[in-house]
Amino acid sequence: MRWLHVQRAISLGVIVASTPVAGVDLFGAIASPAAHADAIVVMGCAPNDDGTVSDCLRRRVDRGVALFKEGRAPSLVLTGGELNGLEAEARVAARYALDQGVPGKAIVLEPMSQNTWENARYTLSLAQPHSVIVVTDTGHVLRATRCFHALGAVATASGVTDAPMRRAYTDVRELFALVDYWFRDRLGEPNRPPSAAPT
Repeated sequence: MRWLHVQRAISLGVIVASTPVAGVDLFGAIASPAAHADAIVVMGCAPNDDGTVSDCLRRRVDRGVALFKEGRAPSLVLTGGELNGLEAEARVAARYALDQGVPGKAIVLEPMSQNTWENARYTLSLAQPHSVIVVTDTGHVLRATRCFHALGAVATASGVTDAPMRRAYTDVRELFALVDYWFRDRLGEPNRPPSAAPT
């Protein structure tokens, strides 16, 4: 009988602990992109060690390209700087997007950022869009869109689904990242004016 109680307690603990994780992913899964925006922003993801596009980056760029071809926005912003000595994520993504038929004049590169906050800040500084459609993994949608909100942009999103194991890892990591960004006042409210955005 005691072991039964222990099993129930463990099961309840798992449910309680997993609920926020599932919520983060669900938020991204049900996100709906606007019919039209000033720019589509593809959040960066590390390329392969040989400089080719990784599965993660390919999924995001594929979605961004599809939205661009649907006419959702006139420009495609590709973000992400150099990490661990690899070529900037934005440049790897740009080559792939060009191969998928996106005109070079429609592509905006943001190859300097090192994190989600910088993705948003540098994108808004370079492209100066008022509204954006953010493309990223479902578990990352909440934090990414909130960063754009905090900096004064209107942001909707289109979340892409990652492989199950990576998806679980991303969702757990995002919970900690959300707490960190909340303490640093980087999770703004929708339509927050730029003058109120933190630096």
